Amino acid sequence: MATAIDYVLADQKRADSCLLFWELWALAAHDEQAAAVMTDFYATYVNTVADIICEIRPRLPRLRAQKAGALVASLLEGASLFRGFGKARRGYLSGFDQNLRDLVRTIIEQA
Repeated sequence: MATAIDYVLADQKRADSCLLFWELWALAAHDEQAAAVMTDFYATYVNTVADIICEIRPRLPRLRAQKAGALVASLLEGASLFRGFGKARRGYLSGFDQNLRDLVRTIIEQA
């Protein structure tokens, strides 16, 4: 899971990734086709994270892994609004990435 988190956090520092997703989120608010694509994308995202969680906790029921996956995906995606490309590096974000990793670990442990 740590590798996947580090990948997402590194990707959020890239202009093309952040700008693309911010634009897609805005477009999806007004366009049904874009919204459907985003819904499918995030369903795949959540299920991929759930797969990783199930590898870590193989006895965890699938539904709980999916709920935890949705929490993790929400946390990671929302982080781009604070730490993504072009965002000001505020003092209160010191240690943010490690705190985020710790929260993901807690979500998985408590799922």
